[in-house]
Amino acid sequence: MKNVVVLGCGFAGMETALWLRRMDAGDMNISVIDKSDSMVYTPSLIWLPPRRRELEDISIKIGPVLNKLGINFYHDEAVVVDAENNAVSLASGNELKYDYLVIAAGWRSKSGHIKGNENILFPCDFPDVLKLTRIIGKMDGGSITVAIEGERPGPGAEYLGWIDVYLREKGIRDKFELNLAEEKHRLLIHLGREACDLVTANFEQRGIHLYLGKNLIAARPGVAILKGDVEVPSDVICAVGKLEAPELLQGLEFSAKDGFIPVNDDLSSEAYANIYVPGDACSYGRKNVPKVAHIAMEQGQIAARNIHADISGGEKKTFDAGRAFENLYILPDLGEITVLARGYKTIRVGRSLSALKEGLEKYYLFTHRHGIPWHLEQLVEIA
Repeated sequence: MKNVVVLGCGFAGMETALWLRRMDAGDMNISVIDKSDSMVYTPSLIWLPPRRRELEDISIKIGPVLNKLGINFYHDEAVVVDAENNAVSLASGNELKYDYLVIAAGWRSKSGHIKGNENILFPCDFPDVLKLTRIIGKMDGGSITVAIEGERPGPGAEYLGWIDVYLREKGIRDKFELNLAEEKHRLLIHLGREACDLVTANFEQRGIHLYLGKNLIAARPGVAILKGDVEVPSDVICAVGKLEAPELLQGLEFSAKDGFIPVNDDLSSEAYANIYVPGDACSYGRKNVPKVAHIAMEQGQIAARNIHADISGGEKKTFDAGRAFENLYILPDLGEITVLARGYKTIRVGRSLSALKEGLEKYYLFTHRHGIPWHLEQLVEIA
């Protein structure tokens, strides 16, 4: 019996665990560790501030799902990975030994590069999205600035677009100034030229002020400071897009300088053949693989298949990092306009696409609440 330990139960960790159990022939003892007892469907966080969703609507209780499948769940935090001795130490004082380790610890928003970041909310992280939801609900006027930058700029524009819709529905939009600051034309890179032009025109029509090519460099109470020392009065300042490795990864001796873990094409660590790293925690060096949901899920399935191949024999799968951008689907919903793009090229723009995004949410939550993993051909980016 081989012990397989999975650190983290986000998109990559959940998929890995479910596929390991589905392929298991009775020769695996599977354990999952996560400091949260719930997995949140993060692409739908954009709908919390405008009250389209409550947190429980987009959450999956991890323990009941995994335990029903005979997978051990530890609601705990991994604090030390001893790769030489195949052991993981937990905050509770417990230690888990493993034959195979899956590190699916994800990422966190990067904040240290912005001076005065204590004045900024990072709504792709908890608890900041909940704090933003509470603040927006209490405001009856003021200025809100969202800065988008880095690897995942899309959600920032989605947050602001839906905040605009919410304020209009409350009849108080005329009492607000909404601002979007965009680093180095990230929307253009992310959505493609056609969609970028349509989105920026739509935002301008809605009275959202655009600061294109002006990244957020500092913040102080009531003011967002953009590139070129442009000061924008802001009662609420949000930043979305730049990512960094969580603390656990940054402390590993086999992590790269940025904290992410270099992997081979089969998603095994370059340093340890019995450690697999699917999802946002992995690094391909100069190959800038997008850190998004459907790629994390695809890699989770590949990691599970390869661990199964290691144990039972069989051909291993590889992840083609060179084609990651080509195969990348994104589906940002900005309130009045929704975009479908692939490989950073616009495929379609239209409000009806919002139903596709909502359908993917419902399908993911239904299947995974019942412990059913997705097949690779089903995977579409929903962030």
